[in-house]
This record gives sequence, C-alpha cells and structure tokens, in this order.
Amino acid sequence: MATHFPDCSRAYYRSEDSSSIRFGKRMRRVPTLLALCLISGASHAADNGFYAGAGIGYSDFTTSGHHTVSDVSYKLISGFRLLDSLALEVNYLDFGKTDLAELCSPGLCGHGDTVEPTAFSGFAVGFLHFPVLDVFAKLGVANVEAKANVSGTSVKGDTTDVAWGAGVQAHFGSLALRGEYEQYKYKLEIGHEVRMLSIGFLYTFL
Repeated sequence: MATHFPDCSRAYYRSEDSSSIRFGKRMRRVPTLLALCLISGASHAADNGFYAGAGIGYSDFTTSGHHTVSDVSYKLISGFRLLDSLALEVNYLDFGKTDLAELCSPGLCGHGDTVEPTAFSGFAVGFLHFPVLDVFAKLGVANVEAKANVSGTSVKGDTTDVAWGAGVQAHFGSLALRGEYEQYKYKLEIGHEVRMLSIGFLYTFL
C-alpha cells in the first residue's frame, strides 16, 4: 500500500506567499509614513530660521492729551528665530504723515504743518509657541527720525529710546500671518508717542 505524505512544499509556499503579501503591504506603507514624517518635520523647521516680511497699518500720534490718526503706515521686517520661544528682529517703519495742528497746543502750530516720523528698531522677541498660533511680546530699542514742516521751515528730530510691542501670528509652514501693536517715542520740540497697529506677512527661509 502506498503511503501518502502531506505536501509540505505547498504549505510552505502558501505560508511564504502569505508572508510575502503581508510584507509587501507593510513595505507599501513605508513611503507614506516617510512622507508624513518629512512633511511634519518641514512644517516644524519652517518656524525657525531667517525670516522676512512686510506689514501695513495705521499709526496713532499722541502728545499732551491730543491725538490724531495718521495716513496709512507700513513696515519692513527681518529676523532670525533661534528657538521656538526666541527670535531677534529688526524693523524699518514709516508711520505716515500727520497734521501738527492736531498735536500742538492751540496757536503753536498752523494747519498745513506736518510731521513724518520713520524708525529703525531692533527687538528681542519672546514667543509662547502653539501648533498653529504664536503669542509674542518684544522689547528693544528704536531710533525714530521725525521730519516736520512748520510754517514752511523744515525741522528734524532724532530720538533713540526703548520700544515695545505684542501680538499674535498664525503660521502655515513657511508662511505666517501676524497682527501686532507697537509703541515708540520721539521728540520734536516736545515729546511725542506714536503707536502702530498693523497686519503683516512673513516668510521663513529654510
């Protein structure tokens, strides 16, 4: 009588085929997982490094209880984010033009007298870092140059003083949308303060 043995080769190949299928499925997942990791890493890395941008807003001038809102003002921004929580930043700001008659005491300035302040500033910026949104505050020094036209005569004031600001920014990879409030001081015969409320865009270079 012939003795029949189990066909182990078929069982082996079926087992090998099943293992190969499972292995193949797992291998097909690897590129997807790598891509997700790279995207996640890139979005995190985009928060740090050199960045530049620009903003636009309005400036409010005050002195001795008087105030007026300027024309549209703008700013240029550049900086380096060292950590998620710290950046060093420099700004150029043009606060627009305002009528001195709205700032001076009655009779001291006439209509048509204007002042146009600009500033260079440097800040240390501290961040509270969240997945999409950052809350920040900044403290630094600004040099404000105010050019005025008083009764047809040009007057110039140059002031270096402490400046500060605070705001929030939403970041999407290398791009960020920032809204902020800043305050500066300058002197032109008497002391003035100028406050700027702006919205801006930033791009981080990887």
